[in-house]
Amino acid sequence: MQTPDEHMEPVPTYRDRFAFLMLFTDGNRIDLTLYPADNIANLERDSLSVLLLDKDGLVEPFPPPSLQDYITVPPTAQTFANSCNEFWWVSTYVAKGLWRRELPYAKFMLDRPVRDMLHLMLEWHIGIRTDFEADPGKQGKYFEQHLEPEHWTVYVQTFADADYEQMWQALFRMGDLFREVALEVANHYSYEYPAQDDQRVTHYLHHVQALPADTKDIF
Repeated sequence: MQTPDEHMEPVPTYRDRFAFLMLFTDGNRIDLTLYPADNIANLERDSLSVLLLDKDGLVEPFPPPSLQDYITVPPTAQTFANSCNEFWWVSTYVAKGLWRRELPYAKFMLDRPVRDMLHLMLEWHIGIRTDFEADPGKQGKYFEQHLEPEHWTVYVQTFADADYEQMWQALFRMGDLFREVALEVANHYSYEYPAQDDQRVTHYLHHVQALPADTKDIF
């Protein structure tokens, strides 16, 4: 297979690096990026980077590896409010897509912006429980290790297939789980949870779910 850098369009006139993504038959994977020696000062690194070999002493020493770059940042009042607003507002898009039977649209809205806000709230919840020392993992891949069993059970139920009724139920379960953990986060930081927005949107979602397919007016 060719490397992604070989498929870049348009082809860049200047490259300061070139990447080879390699998957070996024994299952090992290596992402190898080549830098010109005179650009080594711009070598990308994160808190888990480890310097294995530098025979010519071109690279500044790395600090000891840590999870520092992957630890959840506590929410401010504004980021908490923004997350709540995005979750409940975009939930109405899911309902619209489900009622219109626009499967790709509804699925995208459910599993991208709405789920993204649920993930963010769950990360804050885990952070509070672990003094912000736990790594929830990319896209929540370590949620099962850090969430309470009852929360994990509900979270699993937020994943639906292409059945419209199952997607409705997944949306409502996401709302229930978001509400529960968001209230905990709000209480922990003495932030205001938008309970009225939650109630109004939840009522709207149930109303849209019950609308006849041939209805002309929402209310």
